[in-house]
Amino acid sequence: GGAGFIGSHLAKRMKENGYKVIVVDWKKNEFMENDEFCDEFVLDDLRKLDVAVKACDGCAQVYNLAADMGGMGFICSNESVLSFNNT
Repeated sequence: GGAGFIGSHLAKRMKENGYKVIVVDWKKNEFMENDEFCDEFVLDDLRKLDVAVKACDGCAQVYNLAADMGGMGFICSNESVLSFNNT
């Protein structure tokens, strides 16, 4: 999501360029304060339909950078979890 490394840096750049940025993630950014990279931070899970619908309401663009990550061992042994979480 938006609080991860790539998501927060993309959000920060977009905010600096004048876009209104809403970030949703199930964890907070460890390295930046919310107001550094977004206008609104929602601590929740985008796998919940109501959370995703509410977060996207009125948005012209949506970038989904949420994903479980890991090495090949993690990926091979967690295929069904990754399929559910990353779809």
